[in-house]
Amino acid sequence: NLWLAIFTAGYVGAYVLTFTVFGAELTVPNLILQCLPVLGMFFGHLSLRCEDPAKLRKIFLASACSWLIFNVIVVAIGAILCESFNIVSILVAMARFDRKKED
Repeated sequence: NLWLAIFTAGYVGAYVLTFTVFGAELTVPNLILQCLPVLGMFFGHLSLRCEDPAKLRKIFLASACSWLIFNVIVVAIGAILCESFNIVSILVAMARFDRKKED
């Protein structure tokens, strides 16, 4: 839990630096937009701490979705392709492994 707190503080610190050091405009839409990578990093870190593979996939899906939304808005083509591939991979894994456990 200590590492989670340290990394979360780093993610939030990077969020604050976006507006203070790098001079991003401080508007509500921009606050929301710049929050998406923070959520993506937090969920990604949280998912890799899970010991249950099904739970890991669900949390990592939230990470990939927040990154995908951010990448679509900023039009990062390579990143959009990467996160799309991640989401498809996670959904295939959920269909193959998680559904079998429910049956």
